[in-house]
Amino acid sequence: MFRAGKGNEKSGKDVWRSGKPRVKEGRSAYLGQLASLALKNIRKILYILCCASLEQIQAQTIVVIHPGSLYLRIGRASDLNPHTLLHVVARRRLPSGSVHHDTFLPKQVPKTKELVQEMEDSRLQVSHTLQSCLQSDGRRRYATPPQQIAAFNRRSNPEVINSSGGEWIKPEGDVVVGDEVLYLNAGQDFNIHFPYQRGDLYVHSGPGGSLTAVLANLETIWTWAIRHRLEIPLRDLRHYRAVLIVPDIYNRQYLKELTTLLLCKIGFGGCFLLQDHVAATFGAGLGYACVVDIGDQKTSVSCVEDGISHRNTRVRMEYGGGDITRAFYWLLQKCAFPYKTCNPDNKLDAMLLKSLKESFCHVNLDICGSQEKTFVVRQPKSPTLKYTLQVGDECIVAPLSLFQPELFGVTGPKIVHIQQRAGGDPEDPHDENYLRETSRRGMKESLEPLAGGLVGADLDGLTAGLDCGGGVVPGEEDIVVDAIDSTAPSGGRDGEAREFVLGPEQVLGLDQAVLQSIDRCPTEDLKRKMYGCILVVGGGMKFTGIGTWLQNRISLQIPYMFRAACLINKVPALLAEQLDIITTPKEMDPQMTAWKGAAIMSCLESAQELWIYPVEWEKTGVKILRERAPFMCSSIHVLRRDSTPCVRGGGSLTVHMVRWGVLLFHVCEHCISPVILWYVMSEVLVLALKYDCMCCESFFQPKSAVSSWHSLYHKFSWLSGSTDCNYLGNIEIEDFVCGQKCWIWGSAGRMEALM
Repeated sequence: MFRAGKGNEKSGKDVWRSGKPRVKEGRSAYLGQLASLALKNIRKILYILCCASLEQIQAQTIVVIHPGSLYLRIGRASDLNPHTLLHVVARRRLPSGSVHHDTFLPKQVPKTKELVQEMEDSRLQVSHTLQSCLQSDGRRRYATPPQQIAAFNRRSNPEVINSSGGEWIKPEGDVVVGDEVLYLNAGQDFNIHFPYQRGDLYVHSGPGGSLTAVLANLETIWTWAIRHRLEIPLRDLRHYRAVLIVPDIYNRQYLKELTTLLLCKIGFGGCFLLQDHVAATFGAGLGYACVVDIGDQKTSVSCVEDGISHRNTRVRMEYGGGDITRAFYWLLQKCAFPYKTCNPDNKLDAMLLKSLKESFCHVNLDICGSQEKTFVVRQPKSPTLKYTLQVGDECIVAPLSLFQPELFGVTGPKIVHIQQRAGGDPEDPHDENYLRETSRRGMKESLEPLAGGLVGADLDGLTAGLDCGGGVVPGEEDIVVDAIDSTAPSGGRDGEAREFVLGPEQVLGLDQAVLQSIDRCPTEDLKRKMYGCILVVGGGMKFTGIGTWLQNRISLQIPYMFRAACLINKVPALLAEQLDIITTPKEMDPQMTAWKGAAIMSCLESAQELWIYPVEWEKTGVKILRERAPFMCSSIHVLRRDSTPCVRGGGSLTVHMVRWGVLLFHVCEHCISPVILWYVMSEVLVLALKYDCMCCESFFQPKSAVSSWHSLYHKFSWLSGSTDCNYLGNIEIEDFVCGQKCWIWGSAGRMEALM
């Protein structure tokens, strides 16, 4: 029935009364008024339907951004492939300003005698390994002596094929972005900045190295790409949304600043963040995988299952494709590289060496001896030259430096990055640290009257084991980047981000990183699954045959328990078949896999609640990022208010909100034994799940009065500091045996439970 409302000023008060029209001017007037009312309501209905249709975000209005140390990949979610450009900006230098030029390859360190000797020993070790290998037809490999190759290269002279290699550009403005930076003359008054280095924001003490300056460079590059590559006017960005791919090992402060950049400075109408390894599994169409991402300046490994990257399995090493290029150039110099004036610090020479690495390098053991190659050198205002050279096993040794990272010594010492708990954020007082400390204190208080004869040390140990942040949800912490030196000893408690095991004076190789990452998975079944699916993405490992080499290296070192079945059946070859190394997922360029996965995920119906909008961000800040990011969580702790234990069941319950569901951690008050269960979520319904304590056979039946993840999510959103909610009343916990119930409710910003 239509509700009473105002009409026009002349006849509105006479049209409606008690919900019925008053006929004052006969039947025609009545029908006219009824038609006018129907038209009004039809307009309202159409407006509501229009607004509802706008909520179904179109792929054409989603911009997916994948920033890297060397390249930026950006495009609409509806595009087949993203636009790729150099992730660099050049800014005009003030007359009295300092000179700063970021290099296109990792910087080279001084070659000391000890460093050269270490690299030479590693090169000989790889060469001896190659000599012991067999070709596909069973014959032993052979190699041409380096002296013979060097003699040929010394006699090689360049051939002039063109009179000029082009012109340097003369920019009119003060900023140059992307590939055009390559054609800036080194003598021009421009500073060159790469906002990313080694897989994260490049914050340093030099000119343009502050976090504010780095974010300004990102804004300049991204807005330029949006205007000139995507052809989207900046004034229309409020109608677009952005998906930003962030590193698997991230800095929480950087994520907050990047979100502010997208929503408040660039002006997108919404955004969400996605880890690169999770995006890679979406792009490859895999439910789980051990993801190996080799970029230009970093190599990262983690195990991903059902859209969740397990925190303890994440590791990042500071070497990548650029370090392979540096090692390859060092090997070419040893065999008299004919381009004698090559300077890797020069922009064009650096890109030339990168193209030579991609064209010449491989891991094809059937290619033996010396191979004759040609390449062309183009420099503005200089003749175009064509060189001929011979190469041998240098083309194989360079890619294999991923497994012998001592060859990367030319680019300096390497650091292994892992993740640990966050140090706290003043803008988010109710963060994970606060919840962990308060829940642990409440857990200890609830266990004290039940512990009986336990001594204080035993009780402390028990409550330490029940710490919400320590071992209950090890993969869902608010964390920051922590660096460990390659020479640091291993250690750490269970449930914490302990260090990866390194030998003395050693760098973690790729195969060792994969093995140790999988070994840190929480269950044996998950380890077995990860050994069966290793996904290689990124542009730093695009070499023919290197996937087979990685497969063989891992199969030789896989733990016995995971290959026992193959050995019992006396089928050793089956082990290698079970190790599935995916290097070209879906016949796609591995450099595009993460971008494509983010584009796919942004269009899913289940991803609609990940979006963060500018109004929400300005109102709640980092709190909403913690609650909506797929790789962060909030946790609450629910305790019985009375200390009388139920004879069969009852107890304290910890509810951990994660993106894909709720993790319930129950401590039975009858036997003080913990039970962990996964409270399953679907897109539409919250599924109730019964669980039991295997010790005392007590049962619990969680229930929910909500009908969707969206409403459950927002009912919990007040936990991070908002006090505008006085009643939660959504989750009901009922003891399946005795029928006691517990309702979770909120009052004055704190969480309590009634039992």
